Amino acid sequence: MRKTTLATAMVVLGVFTAACGSDENEPEAETTPDAAAPETEAAEETETEAPDYPVEDLLIGLPAPNQVYSAVYVALDQGWFEEESFNADVVITQSSTASVQQAASASVHVGAATPDAAVFGINEGANVTIMAKTIEGSPLTVVARPDVTDWEDLHDATIGVSALKGGEIALLRRLLEENGLGDGDYDVIVSGATPGKAAALAEGSVAAAVLFSPTDFALQAEGFTILGSTAELPLAEQIPLTVYVINNEWAAENDRGDRLARVFVRANQWLADPANRDEAVEIFAAAADQQPEHVAATYELWFDQFDIGTPDGLVTAEEIQNTLEMMAADGDVSEPLPDPAEFFDPTFIENAVNELGTSD
Repeated sequence: MRKTTLATAMVVLGVFTAACGSDENEPEAETTPDAAAPETEAAEETETEAPDYPVEDLLIGLPAPNQVYSAVYVALDQGWFEEESFNADVVITQSSTASVQQAASASVHVGAATPDAAVFGINEGANVTIMAKTIEGSPLTVVARPDVTDWEDLHDATIGVSALKGGEIALLRRLLEENGLGDGDYDVIVSGATPGKAAALAEGSVAAAVLFSPTDFALQAEGFTILGSTAELPLAEQIPLTVYVINNEWAAENDRGDRLARVFVRANQWLADPANRDEAVEIFAAAADQQPEHVAATYELWFDQFDIGTPDGLVTAEEIQNTLEMMAADGDVSEPLPDPAEFFDPTFIENAVNELGTSD
């Protein structure tokens, strides 16, 4: 465990003689026990240890090994989970809904999900709280078959999505509308998380699909067409792509929520530092079996082109409010809208930032 060392106060008292300018006839000052007490107490101060937490398992549920979860993979590589006494491991849940459900049942301790899936679950009584986000915006890429070269080619075509409601399809509809396609101009079909949607696209069962990076760049290298990104939309800047939810009872014991938050903040600060970019590419490429050039292109997209990397993972009330309004438009929550504070707890990340400091 990390130790916090308190500097021991050392007070050196010099006894000067008449040669140093003292009046040789002046009696030496008596040292009383009371006067010496502060010095004695200071000398006895020793280093203070942080609480010694028992090592315990930490299961992290991710819908898929997507690059948006880089903080998890970086923290695993750097040993930061271990420093907080966590024996961490990743469990693939296949979907955001499953991540929320498994976190609520404590099958996993922390789960990654789209913010609408998290809000919907909490609104339905799931015993979880949103504690952090993965990225500032929502960069989803629309990738099409090689024969689809323009948005107009998607007329009467089928597009693969992960769910028929929620942030992904809401952003997709906005992007399609911006490019001249209305609701009746195309069909959508649920094809699963990014790996499932990519497989459907490769098999030809869909004409296009909404994908996470770096899968989009990998398919582009094989001849598929990147039509555009939801990151081009103003709304995408206001809703996180994915968030982390924690089981409330689990987080409340042994400072687990605070310890986990410190890991996320350290990882996000490390990722935001350009000096770590090459190492970050190596870490995720190896963890997810991706080509390094595609991983590098994704980081460049997020941090350089769109500037949507998060310095710490802090979720804001405005982001939850925007999520609620988007869900209300789809009929997934009723008006009047609930208070955003019911769905997230920013204090975990805030405390970690206060303890660790902000990145430069």
